[in-house]
Amino acid sequence: MNRRISVKCLVLPGGSPLYQGKKNDAGWDASTRAIVSTDFDETTAYARKIIYGFDKPTDSHADHVRWNNDHYEYLLLPGETVNIGLGIILAMRTNTVAVTVARRGSTALKDIELIHEPDIPEYISDGMHNVFIDENFRGEPIARIRNQGREAFPIWHSRRIIQIGFFRNIVQPQFSIITDFSKLGMTNRDTKCNGSSGH
Repeated sequence: MNRRISVKCLVLPGGSPLYQGKKNDAGWDASTRAIVSTDFDETTAYARKIIYGFDKPTDSHADHVRWNNDHYEYLLLPGETVNIGLGIILAMRTNTVAVTVARRGSTALKDIELIHEPDIPEYISDGMHNVFIDENFRGEPIARIRNQGREAFPIWHSRRIIQIGFFRNIVQPQFSIITDFSKLGMTNRDTKCNGSSGH
């Protein structure tokens, strides 16, 4: 049964609504608003500061930007990392979380890795570099991406690089602290940590 999750979405100036390719797809594409910093803009407290907004480049960006037919592109060089602003603000129900993931389905994006920025306190990253957006966060989410390939990767305004998935009924654990390893309970894996099967 397909259950809907109620999510409010504010689209920032220069941003775009989330896009679902096919009905019932798990991921929603987020569009690139700008190359941004992790800081919030002084004039709009919930939007990130723009480093490059895909307009005519200044001298500081000239070596990173090219004109391609009808738009400017920022060239993410091999090994380079940038933050892209996703141009939205989400408001979700209690016990709901949104997760940003790099779009691996597209061949053109195979060398782009989503990485965690540890200095952003509202984000938590797991071992797969997915980034969680909590229900009570009211700011523009960013995606910190790195070019792991050998060629420059072009980023343009509204390019869909990141997907967002939504999950409901997040469990809030109640922990009990123990001091004896044996009280954890034994499993068929015991202390083996090499994958789900223990191999």
